[in-house]
Amino acid sequence: MKRIFTIMMVVAMVIAGNSVFAQNYGQMPPQGMGPGMGPGMGPGMGPGGPGRMNPEEMVKERVAKLTKALDLSQEQASKVAALYKEQMESRREQRQKAMQSGQRPDRETMMQQMKADRDQMNLKIAEILTPEQQEKFKAYIAGQEDGRAAGKKKGRAPGKRPDKK
Repeated sequence: MKRIFTIMMVVAMVIAGNSVFAQNYGQMPPQGMGPGMGPGMGPGMGPGGPGRMNPEEMVKERVAKLTKALDLSQEQASKVAALYKEQMESRREQRQKAMQSGQRPDRETMMQQMKADRDQMNLKIAEILTPEQQEKFKAYIAGQEDGRAAGKKKGRAPGKRPDKK
């Protein structure tokens, strides 16, 4: 009797398990999210995985850092935020075009394009700043470039922080 009951319980658990997993079978994740990255990922879990921010959060963080480093006025901060939003939209459009064409540029070409975009963005930001802020901004940029160079020497990807333990 125990053996039959055990077999029936195992069969019931397999059937219940299959129905749970079948609910999402064949559904595509929202645009910009990869497999297994749908709703319900948990708090603070953005489209890129744990620790990733959405574009609005990224803009806020970047503007906050610049505001602190350069003592930006409210007007300057809003102009910088608009520039970052414009840049992110442009990058999104470039990615979509590349995905639609099915061609992906090599890593070196992508890195050169990113550097050119970053340099162009820095020029636009510098136009918003006062002469004193421009000097601070040059030092700020130099610090970022030093960080990228140090990352390359350590063998990690530029812009990635080392894992904290």
